[in-house]
Amino acid sequence: MKAESLDGDNQYQAEGHGLQDAKKGVTFESLPPVLHLHLKRFEYSNERQAMVKINDRHEYPEKIDLSEFVADGEQKEKLGEEGYKYSLFG
Repeated sequence: MKAESLDGDNQYQAEGHGLQDAKKGVTFESLPPVLHLHLKRFEYSNERQAMVKINDRHEYPEKIDLSEFVADGEQKEKLGEEGYKYSLFG
């Protein structure tokens, strides 16, 4: 989600304008009332030549506010005070 700086040897190639410094990132226009997240629990191991389960421990807060990841605009204003606050349920 963090914006990546495209500068120096990693500049953005803009059509008709050549290489340009830029920032690349992702923001959402809106989020649903119920947000379903899927955590990737497997990764490919070159050593084993197979998929391996990730057993790392992760802790998550019971409540999370994702407003910072939503683009400013009409949709964000409609939500009012509650914003994009979610309660963890699993």
